[in-house]
Amino acid sequence: MKFQIHLLKARSRSVLVLALALLSAAAPAHAEWRESAFLTAADGAQDDRFGTVAYDGDTLVVGVGAADINGVAGQGALYVYVRPVAGWVGDLVQVAKLTASDGELGDALGSSVAIDGDTIVAGAAGEDTEGTDSGAAYVFVKPPGGWTDATETAKLLASSLNGSERFGDSIAIDGTTVAVGAPGENTVFVYERPGGGWTDATSPTATLGSFEIVSGNQFGSEVGISGTVIVAGAGARDSGAGALYLFEKPGPTWVTTVTHTAKLLASDRIAGDQLGLDGMDVEGDVVVAGVRTRTVAFGTQGQVYLWSKPLSGWAGTLTETATVIAADGGGGDHFGSDVDMAGDVLVVGAAAADAIGAGYRFEKPATGWIGQISDGGRLDAADPAGVQSLGLYVAAAPDVAFLAAPNGDIGAVMNQGFVLAFRDLPCPVAPRDDCATGASGKGKLQLSSRDGLPDKNALAWKWSKGEEVDVAALGDPLDATEYTMCIYDGSGEQIVSITLPAGGDCSGKPCWKQTGNGFKFKDKTGTNRGVTGFGIKAGAAGKSKLNLKARGAALTVPALPLGQSPDPVFVQLENSSTDACWSAQFSAPASSKNGKWSDSSD
Repeated sequence: MKFQIHLLKARSRSVLVLALALLSAAAPAHAEWRESAFLTAADGAQDDRFGTVAYDGDTLVVGVGAADINGVAGQGALYVYVRPVAGWVGDLVQVAKLTASDGELGDALGSSVAIDGDTIVAGAAGEDTEGTDSGAAYVFVKPPGGWTDATETAKLLASSLNGSERFGDSIAIDGTTVAVGAPGENTVFVYERPGGGWTDATSPTATLGSFEIVSGNQFGSEVGISGTVIVAGAGARDSGAGALYLFEKPGPTWVTTVTHTAKLLASDRIAGDQLGLDGMDVEGDVVVAGVRTRTVAFGTQGQVYLWSKPLSGWAGTLTETATVIAADGGGGDHFGSDVDMAGDVLVVGAAAADAIGAGYRFEKPATGWIGQISDGGRLDAADPAGVQSLGLYVAAAPDVAFLAAPNGDIGAVMNQGFVLAFRDLPCPVAPRDDCATGASGKGKLQLSSRDGLPDKNALAWKWSKGEEVDVAALGDPLDATEYTMCIYDGSGEQIVSITLPAGGDCSGKPCWKQTGNGFKFKDKTGTNRGVTGFGIKAGAAGKSKLNLKARGAALTVPALPLGQSPDPVFVQLENSSTDACWSAQFSAPASSKNGKWSDSSD
């Protein structure tokens, strides 16, 4: 499915319109992936470059390696966000800030981050315990009362280091195992959680390397874990073509080895690709890695490679089973800047797309991760103002995607950085400003409800004598076109969302029928959010019109009267086929009291 993200009316980055839709558990089929939340650090500052991201369950962690802590420059910090009851919507700041108890100048805590369940791990690649830039990793375990400002539970070191190894440049966790990459040492260090829980450690459980690796190969520049598999990237291997090295756990615990189980290569590899230097992830039996500078049909736009575990198991030298590109990509997009998989969902960052960055979301095809795949949906910032390097870091879940813009500006604060969340929303985060409008005073909106009597809920919207609408803009609701109506109150909060699916059977008859220059929908049972009737007609200016009526317990009516604060209430209708939309605003209600609200259009 190709998703589209509308560019909405410009709005302040400090006040993102809250998009709390009153939706059923299942989103409409045509709902689009749109920006839904704007995440920042409450104490963010210039040049923080917020940050590396990781997500699991309901918790997002953001690493900010350049953050100053109590005047100590570049000590670094982690910011923790927990999904609100309303979901990932609106302007959000952290619920907790995590720091190192022994942090110092230039440690860069947050160089890398990972999370699994109640445990967060982070690299501090500039830490100096074992020598300048030898690096360290920190473990944070969620307290019984939930995430709150805290310092580490444990610190992980490798006493064999002596400087410049940048231990912590990459990090991963799965269950009780943490893997830390040290590309300056060409080694991955593996730590198993002791029976009593995480404690400070100076020696790893095991180290992983390869007999093929030589100085400067950057082995460990990326690392990932899934179950009994650890994969490490070596971005500078083979004249910079790059390679991935896969290791399988040999028994109940990891053991030191320089023999990899399998080597993963790109079939079209060339010098300078640096496979294993950009984003990489392991999810179940699939390994994915990006090459942001790879030349494809549209120039050096970048490409992503996937390897699925063979039936015979991981062994030998393997080339990819699938490649992923952006269908609308262009030269220099840096598609593959970062990648993250969650189940059957892949999110890819393209940090230079259109000069500001973007993301793409792909779902596993019915045939599997095979061949070339390009049908992902693009994720764009709703407001491009201040956006830079969006998608340099990404995190994925089946129901949400996060794109970091570490070089983004917030107002006049340069390079503070922020993270945008994207969700499958049937309505734009804010009303569109490119819709057809009806004649002033000729439209009407009515809402009513009674406490304890949901059967009395009712809604009616009339839009008439509007701008010219071509019949082609109506699509074909008999077969393919869905219609969605959205209502926003005066604060910009989305309070009603109703979707009418295409086709369908209503009481033994087709729900839709064509009527001259328009269509009508009729359902006496009101199973679609209480809608009993809907009609829309195309025509010349002053002749186009539409109306919608809904009633009963299936209709969710917000608390009345509606807040106007003092901005108008907006009503908007979109269809899924033509991108056409119709809108009206209401700012002087004739009736605004408990249980009833009505107004004529402005």
